[in-house]
Amino acid sequence: MVSFFYLAYWLLGYYFYIKLISKIYKKMKTGFFTLIPLSLLLIINSGCVQPESIISSSNGNLSPVVKSVSVDPLYITVGSSATITVDAADPDGDAISFSWSTPLGDIIGSGYQVRYTAAYCCVGTNSITIIVEDTRGAKVSKTVNIEINP
Repeated sequence: MVSFFYLAYWLLGYYFYIKLISKIYKKMKTGFFTLIPLSLLLIINSGCVQPESIISSSNGNLSPVVKSVSVDPLYITVGSSATITVDAADPDGDAISFSWSTPLGDIIGSGYQVRYTAAYCCVGTNSITIIVEDTRGAKVSKTVNIEINP
């Protein structure tokens, strides 16, 4: 019986290892990460921030700028939480607000910092989208991916 659980545990770990290596290979194939050591690449890959999508109004109002998004810790297990913090500003000096969404798991809190709790159903890469909007309607969105382990 013990050997069955050991085998299942090993196979599950191997599955996520292969999944992670394939992501690394795809990023290395683009040439962007070819000079970064593998250990550093593993850290960079887990809290991956997608390129920002600007949703701007045409009235001369500049969209807010997302300077950074941080995830702490970088890896979590199902049922546990991570703190996600966004650093954003508006070039026009307008006040900004934050909207958070995720298809899997729960967002707890509001503003520039929230806690994300991983759903029990969804091991793997989960995404959280942040929309930053100024008082005149210009928006920018960022998506951050977080790895959920069993």
